[in-house]
Amino acid sequence: MKITGNLFIVTGGAGGIGKAVSSVLTSKGALVALFDVLDESKGSEAAKPFGDKALYVQVDITESESVKKVSATTGRWSGHPAHTDDCLYVGVGNRNRPEALCQATRIR
Repeated sequence: MKITGNLFIVTGGAGGIGKAVSSVLTSKGALVALFDVLDESKGSEAAKPFGDKALYVQVDITESESVKKVSATTGRWSGHPAHTDDCLYVGVGNRNRPEALCQATRIR
């Protein structure tokens, strides 16, 4: 997968594993949109180390209409069409075999 110059949306991107993934991606030349529920000041602070390669976006990813709106904003910021997958992962009996219900959306 080509990373340099591409846009990645990282959910939970302002902390923990998401922030670590964002760090790796930006170090390889990617643009990263940090999607998280943190308030704007905390999220923007989390994005600072990545400079102009990252944008913090406050969003609750459980609300698909909100995700579509901020994905469009992210696409305009980066100059790339944003892609989202509206997915619900459902563990049925065995957590190692989740079923995914997805609808892919391309937002310009």
